[in-house]
Amino acid sequence: DAGWDLTQVQKLGEGLKRLGEKAFDGLLLDLDLPDSRGLDTLATAHRESPAIPIVVLSGCEENKYGLQSLEQGSQDYLVKGRDDGRTIARTLQYAVERKRAELEVRRLQSLICQERRMESLGILTSGIVHEINTPIQFISSNLEFVSQAFSTLQDVLAKSERYFAASCDGTAKEPLEKEIKASLNGNRYHYFMDELKKTITESMDGIDRIRNIVRSMKSFVRSSSREFVSYDVNRIIRDAVTLSRNEWNVSSGSRGLTNRGADEAAAGRQAGSWRRSPPP
Repeated sequence: DAGWDLTQVQKLGEGLKRLGEKAFDGLLLDLDLPDSRGLDTLATAHRESPAIPIVVLSGCEENKYGLQSLEQGSQDYLVKGRDDGRTIARTLQYAVERKRAELEVRRLQSLICQERRMESLGILTSGIVHEINTPIQFISSNLEFVSQAFSTLQDVLAKSERYFAASCDGTAKEPLEKEIKASLNGNRYHYFMDELKKTITESMDGIDRIRNIVRSMKSFVRSSSREFVSYDVNRIIRDAVTLSRNEWNVSSGSRGLTNRGADEAAAGRQAGSWRRSPPP
């Protein structure tokens, strides 16, 4: 056929070499070659050049043999001596179009898979950000509270220092003693003393929560090593739950799972937003 330029070789090895040196539109493959016979010939050609359309030529007329060649990657199957040149050319043209369509489908499937992976990554990232942001918020709020408490305690300490300095130089101590007693008996001092330990404990819990999230993320980082290693399945499940907790909160209405509203309310209590304001 005038539409095809034919390059003919006698052995499979030589043909694969030509395929590596030059781009061809299709491969008309005889399964009875000096250096390769049967369906192994097709398997080798398809493995070495998976993107090229292959039409198999064989002297065997059994349909089963033709189906096997299609299952192993060929686009069509022809029996030697049964078809003329026009039929072979048309078969090659159809094989090229089918292969092009097959590669396009694979490309689109790859894009869809990539899009789904990116979507899943976005959902996971959003959940992780939420899980990390919650403890960071109440840690920040608690640090502001500690700063206020420190100012009050610093005032008491300053009065105590002046009191002991007065003891050394003979200055009247009674006014200072009254000031210290007034501060120690004041509502503000007792409020901070009562809340300070709880605030520090909450902040440490928040840091532990962030540390657990980061550790869970690290456990899912793909290593460049291809060696098989043993993993604790229970730990993998715990890490997966830690990272996906926010998605559970959003999508589940079951009482068996954490409720998002309750989780945010708890975060509000931890953040000190529900803690009463310190006395003046």
